[in-house]
Amino acid sequence: MSGTGGLFVRGFQDRIARTRRIFARATAWPFGVRLVVFAAAMIAQGFAYPPQAMLGPPVLLIAGLGVLPALWPRSTWVTVFWLITVTGWIAATMLYDSQVTLPRLIGLSVALYVVHSGSALAAVLPYDAVVDRVVILRWLMRATLVIIVSVGLSVGGLYVVSSWPAKYYLAATILGLLPVIGVVWLIAFVARRRP
Repeated sequence: MSGTGGLFVRGFQDRIARTRRIFARATAWPFGVRLVVFAAAMIAQGFAYPPQAMLGPPVLLIAGLGVLPALWPRSTWVTVFWLITVTGWIAATMLYDSQVTLPRLIGLSVALYVVHSGSALAAVLPYDAVVDRVVILRWLMRATLVIIVSVGLSVGGLYVVSSWPAKYYLAATILGLLPVIGVVWLIAFVARRRP
C-alpha cells in the first residue's frame, strides 16, 4: 500500500516540477496567446450565461472551464468548452428567459471565434518557443478581418431579412445553407485531389 502511495506522491511531485519548468522556460508570445484564449473564453461565457450565473459559487466553475482551452489547446477540451458554452447560451435563452440581443450574440460569436483561432495558434506554439512578433500580428490581422467580414455580413443579412414576412424565413434558411454546403464540398474535393 505504501508503494502505491509513494508512486502517487512521486507522480504528483513530478507534475508540479514539470509545471514549474514550463513556467520558468515560458516565453512571452506563447504565454500571451494562451492568456488571450483564456480572456476570450471568459468573455464568451459572460455573454452566454445568465447574469446571475456570473455571481457567487458558479464563478469558480466558469473560471475553471475558461482555463481548459488555454492550458490544453491541442486537446478535446477546446471542443468541450465550446459545447458547454453553447449549451449554456441555449439554456439561458430558453429556460431563464435571458434577453437575446444583437450585441450579445455578436460578442459571443466573436469571443468563441477568438477561442477557436487562438487555440489553434497556441497548439503549434510550444511554451518556450521564440516567436517573431510578425507571426502574432498576422494572426491578429487575419482574425480581425474574419471578425469584421462575419459581423458585417451577419448584420447586413439580419437587416435584409428583418423586412421579410415570416413565411420567407424557411426559404432564407435553406438558401443560406447552400453556400455552406458548397464550401464543404469544395474543401472535400480539393482535399481528395491532393497527392
